[in-house]
Amino acid sequence: MREASKKITGGKLVKMRRDEKTGRVTIHGDFFLHPEESVFALEDLLSGLPPSTGEGKTTTLVTELMQEEGIQAVGFVAGDLASLFSEVAH
Repeated sequence: MREASKKITGGKLVKMRRDEKTGRVTIHGDFFLHPEESVFALEDLLSGLPPSTGEGKTTTLVTELMQEEGIQAVGFVAGDLASLFSEVAH
């Protein structure tokens, strides 16, 4: 299990874990999502990405998903998730 965390401007903490055997990604921490269950869509997206996916591409994919699904995040932006994914994927 690989884990990374990031303290976001404004004091929020976002954590990400990736199971090295299954590739499954989980996101947790001190942030809010609307709708709340949209965290599962973000986790599914990141779990399906190859570890070699660059931060730029990951940011774009997360941004597109958030726009398509109407996901509103308080405490992080797409680039924060991409940065964390880069850490746990390698």
